[in-house]
Amino acid sequence: MKIKNTDFTSGKLFSLIITYTIPLVLSGLIQVLFNSADMAVLGAFDKSPDSSAVGAIGATGAITALLINSMINISVGTNVLLARTVGAKDDERSQRIVGSSLLLAVALGVIMIGVGTFSAPWFLRITNCPANSYSGALTYLYIYIAASPAILIYNFGSAIIRVSGDSRSPFIYILISGAVNVVFNLVLCIIMTNKVAAVAIATLTSNVIGAALTVLHLLRMKEGPCRVDLKNLSFSVREIRNIILIGLPNAFNGALYSISNLQIQSAINSFGSSAAAGNNASVQLEGFVSTMVNSVATTLMVAIGQNIGAERQERVKKSVFLCLAINLAVSIVLGYSILAVGRPLLSVFVPNDPLAVELGRVRLLCLMSVYFIMATDVTLSSAIRAFGYSWPPMLNSVVTVILFRTVWMNFIYPNMTFVGNPIKDIFNVYECYIFSWILGMLVQIAIFIFAYRRYMLGKVKKI
Repeated sequence: MKIKNTDFTSGKLFSLIITYTIPLVLSGLIQVLFNSADMAVLGAFDKSPDSSAVGAIGATGAITALLINSMINISVGTNVLLARTVGAKDDERSQRIVGSSLLLAVALGVIMIGVGTFSAPWFLRITNCPANSYSGALTYLYIYIAASPAILIYNFGSAIIRVSGDSRSPFIYILISGAVNVVFNLVLCIIMTNKVAAVAIATLTSNVIGAALTVLHLLRMKEGPCRVDLKNLSFSVREIRNIILIGLPNAFNGALYSISNLQIQSAINSFGSSAAAGNNASVQLEGFVSTMVNSVATTLMVAIGQNIGAERQERVKKSVFLCLAINLAVSIVLGYSILAVGRPLLSVFVPNDPLAVELGRVRLLCLMSVYFIMATDVTLSSAIRAFGYSWPPMLNSVVTVILFRTVWMNFIYPNMTFVGNPIKDIFNVYECYIFSWILGMLVQIAIFIFAYRRYMLGKVKKI
C-alpha cells in the first residue's frame, strides 16, 4: 500500500500534527507494551519471593539507557538536518545525509558492543546490584548489548523514514518485531531454565528483525530524497560530522540523565531486589506517558525543521504552541489516570511480591503527579534543537541533572530522615527527580525564549 507522506509546510497544521503523531505514539506504545510483556512473562515464571529475576532486569535499566539510548539520541542530528533539506527540496544533500546516517549507525553499534561488553560488570558493581540478581543482570546485559548495531540501525533508519513524511511504516515494523518478541518470550521461557537469558534472546531477535525490515523499506523506496541505493550510496565525512555535532549534545544529554540515574539506581538497589523490581515495574507504566510526550516532541522537531526550510515562519510558531498544549494535556490526563490504578497495574509485573508493588507505587506517586513539568521540558528541548541550538539543552542538563542530582544524592539524601520503613524511606530518593525537573524546566524556558525570539527576528541559525 502506498503511504502518503506528510508535508507540514501546507494544510491544516493541527490535523497534520495529529495524523503524523498517531503512528509515532502507536509505535512507542507497542514497544512499551512488548517491553512490559517481557516483564509480565518473566514475572509469571519468576517464583522467587524476592523477585530476583525481575530485579535482575530492573537493575540494568539505567545501564542500558546509558550505553545504548545515549547513542540512539545522536539520530536527532539526522532528524534536524534531514527535515531542513527535505523542506528546502535539496535532494542532493538529503541523499548524503541518509547515507551518512546509516554508516554512522553501523559504526556506533560496533563500538558499543566493545565498550558495553567490557564495562558491564563494572557498572553492575558501582550500582550495587543485589547479589541474588547479579548473575542474571550480567547475562541480560551481555545479550542486550550484542543487539546494539540492530537497535541503532532501526532507530537511525526510522528517523529517515519519518522525516520523509512516513510515520506509519516504522509502526508496522515495531509491531511485527514486537509480536516476535512476545512469542519468543513465551516459548523460550518454557524451554529454557535461565529465564532472564530467554527474555534477553527474545529481545535481541526482535531487534534484528526490526532493523532488517527498516533497511528493506529504505532499499525499496523508488523515489524521494530519502531513498537508499547501495550501489550508489551517497555519504560524506562532512555530513557525518554535522550529524554528530547536532546529535552529540542530545546524546550527552541522555547520557547525563543516565549517569545521574546510576547513582539513584544504586540507592534504590540498596533497598533490595524488591525495590529494584518495583522501580522497574513503575518505569514500564511511566513509559506509556513518556512515549506519547516524546512522540509529540518528535513531530514538533520535524514540523519546525520543514517549515524553517520552507521559510514558513507563522507555521513554525503555531507548531510550537500546538505541540506544547497537546503534551501538557497528555501528561496530566494520562499521568493521573495511571496513578489512580497504579497498584493493580504494578501487580501484573510483580504478582508474587507485595512489597515491590508498594515500592513501585511510591515512584509513580512522585513522578506521575508532576510529569507535566517533564513534558514541558521535553517539548521545548525539541523546539530548541529544531532551531539549530543543540548545545544549550545539554549544558542545562549538566547543571540541573548531573550537578543537582549529584549534590542531592551525596549531601542531601544521606542527611534525610530514615524511619526504617522502605516504603517511606525510598520517597527520599525519588524527591530528587521532582526538584531537578523543576529546575531544568525553568532553565529550558529561558533558552527557548532566546532561540525563538532570534528566529522570529529572522536570525535563522544555519546548520
